[in-house]
Amino acid sequence: MAAETTGTLDRYPLPRLLCFLEKKAFTGVLRIEDAGSTREVLVNEGIPSALYPKTLQALTRQFLEWGRLDTEQYAKLMTSLSAAGAQEEQLLAEVAGITPDELLKGRRYLLFKDLCRLFALPAAPFVLSTQPDPRLQQHDQQVAIEPMYLVYNGIRNSYTEDRIRDDLGALDGHAIRLQPDSDDLIVRFGFGEEEASILQYLQHGYWILEDLITACEADSLPVLMVVYALWSAGGLESAQQDSVPRLQPKKPAAPHPAASSPLATGDVGTEADLVGDANAEIRTDVARVQLKHAASSTSSPDASSPTPSAATATAPQAAPQAAPQARPAPQSAQSMAQPKPGGRRKTKTMTPMSGTFAAARIPDLVLRKARMSATRLKSAGDLKPEAVEILEELLDRLDTMDGQSPFEQLGVQMQATSVDVKRAYMQLVKRLHPDRLASIGLQELTEAADALFKRFTQAHQTLSDPDNLEEARRIYSGDSSAQDPEEARRAIEAEVNFQKGEVFFRKSDFAQAEDYFRLSVEGNPQEGEHLALLAWTMYQSTPKAGRDDRRDEVQKMIIRALELSPHCAKAHYFLGKLFLETGKQDSAMASFRRATSIKANYIEAMRELRLLTMRRERAAAPKRRSTIMEMFSLKKRKNK
Repeated sequence: MAAETTGTLDRYPLPRLLCFLEKKAFTGVLRIEDAGSTREVLVNEGIPSALYPKTLQALTRQFLEWGRLDTEQYAKLMTSLSAAGAQEEQLLAEVAGITPDELLKGRRYLLFKDLCRLFALPAAPFVLSTQPDPRLQQHDQQVAIEPMYLVYNGIRNSYTEDRIRDDLGALDGHAIRLQPDSDDLIVRFGFGEEEASILQYLQHGYWILEDLITACEADSLPVLMVVYALWSAGGLESAQQDSVPRLQPKKPAAPHPAASSPLATGDVGTEADLVGDANAEIRTDVARVQLKHAASSTSSPDASSPTPSAATATAPQAAPQAAPQARPAPQSAQSMAQPKPGGRRKTKTMTPMSGTFAAARIPDLVLRKARMSATRLKSAGDLKPEAVEILEELLDRLDTMDGQSPFEQLGVQMQATSVDVKRAYMQLVKRLHPDRLASIGLQELTEAADALFKRFTQAHQTLSDPDNLEEARRIYSGDSSAQDPEEARRAIEAEVNFQKGEVFFRKSDFAQAEDYFRLSVEGNPQEGEHLALLAWTMYQSTPKAGRDDRRDEVQKMIIRALELSPHCAKAHYFLGKLFLETGKQDSAMASFRRATSIKANYIEAMRELRLLTMRRERAAAPKRRSTIMEMFSLKKRKNK
């Protein structure tokens, strides 16, 4: 590469440019023109490790937003930082006791957030320079950002569907599939459960892009984002669509009674078992709470569900979590009564399990059906050796899953890193995912695979977060302190109700959501996020004609939620929406900015910021009157 290479980001989009620099192990400076100023990204062997110019006092403001500083400490720091020669990190350590690990996490998060903003520059000019730069030797390599993780999150934060389709124009008339041996690349992107089914389809064979979107049964934008990220990094194979056999979306087939009905096989169970839970679609993830509230035995309502949850996009791994606050037990024991969603509902108590990872047991009916189906399939002799091997592994895991630690469930060592955890999970997706079983003739076992994958997903969500991973090592190595089982039960029950409320909230069923959120707040009144969702759901369930009377009450509840959890991005977003309704645009923009600073990929808050910015720009732009010649030309065109 020459000492300096120039270009523009519309011709060389930033995702592809960063992937290219990583592939070439580029060391130098990437300079991007940004609204009249120059942003300089230091790149060391293809890895972004610093960004200049740095924002003054940014680290101090970030720790304030995370709730790590109080207002008195912040004021003292800002006064000291105004003095010449003051060192921000040194003062943070002296005044607020910020540890070196916290400082490192804060610096990495700020670098990640600033780099993500560069993806919003669709046509900016850039210069690549390999000239020696002394700053490359001065910065801390521990702050460097994984380029593939940055690329995917940058796409998610800043790219619209039209922009992605424009960049993917080269794939018109082509079919695509996942490159073989792409596991490491998938892990480096940080793909999780939300992207697992898309990757599974891409692994099966060649797809035309629109057919892939149809097969995934999802909004087109998430699918396009995954495809664009993989394509930018060379993770896809493409071929002329008429030159390769292509996969097509399958139409759902009606299940054969003889193969799927327990009644037909003699495994009748009970009527309640056959009807099932009317809310089986509610998918809960209580692994985090169970991990935080370690107890030798607990009980909670049955939270089993047939399929793993499609996880919402998480915040960057580099972002530190605010210091966990103790959750005092409620003043009185809470009722076990549940709201009454439509339809039949059965309640049972979980069998206490050893250890702290006491997730919902795999239902006995599912186990019985799986064993009978396996016996029938093996006796028929129609299975290929690969299918028989997977069948045996599936049965073995079903028998041993309950009671295992998350490390044992994923098959990783206690010393495994979060990268090892993601790699192990993706291997399980490739081998035992329900879609995979259906493709090799094991359709009858998809229900069992669904139940199994709920446990894999829960284990992965517990261990893929670095902070949770460290806590899991401590707990499962035997270094865990005793805790009140009743307190743990209440906290877990509150989290289960909160997750159920979120499901109804996403469906805009605000009445049901309010019932569950109210129970979650009663069970854990110190959790700010629970209170914020309850407040906003109350507001949404109120008819528009009566919202003016309720707005003050809801706003006070959200402010209280922020006092409990200052780093709750949703609470800041809801507060911004309330400010908008009362015409307080400056306050609304401040709240939306706070939400995006806490959660870098908060799409809704970013959209509100863009809309507000556009409105202000239009309002500030002088109105231009049409000239006489323009009016004449317009009239002439109309007459034609």
